[in-house]
Amino acid sequence: MVEQALEFLENHDGVRGNNEEDNTNTGDSTIGRVPEQDDEEEFDVFRNVGQGLVGHYREIMVQYWQELINEIESTNEPDSQHTDDFKSHSLPLARIKKVMKTDEDVRMISAEAPILFAKACEIFITELTMRAWCVSEENKRRTLQKADIAEALQKSDMFDFLIDIVPRHLQ
Repeated sequence: MVEQALEFLENHDGVRGNNEEDNTNTGDSTIGRVPEQDDEEEFDVFRNVGQGLVGHYREIMVQYWQELINEIESTNEPDSQHTDDFKSHSLPLARIKKVMKTDEDVRMISAEAPILFAKACEIFITELTMRAWCVSEENKRRTLQKADIAEALQKSDMFDFLIDIVPRHLQ
């Protein structure tokens, strides 16, 4: 998953916006399009995606999520190239299951639950990395720092649940 995010970011050449991918053959004109506020249904879907981001960075995040949604929807198709995505994991399933069992109310865990949690964690890590990358690009740096992650978390209220874990100002 992290490799996919790096490849995605490399294809979107930083601030310059030189997108090397050609979406003309996909037939989907919504990829990479920033939803307008008058487009109610699509705006609701992408309401939090661009929060705290402006311009090119917002477009990159919206495109990432649109491509992720398309990938997830295509996993049910028999000839899809993404059907094996759930068979290989970046995070250890045994550790995820162990964390799930720390809750006293959890008695049994289905085989699918750790797999879904692993995928959700990968998506969360990828989005947070992309947001921190946007901050480092704004500061004209190529190395992610703790301060970039903290600033990325502050820019969107959907990460407020991390307020006690990540200090507000890391300089």
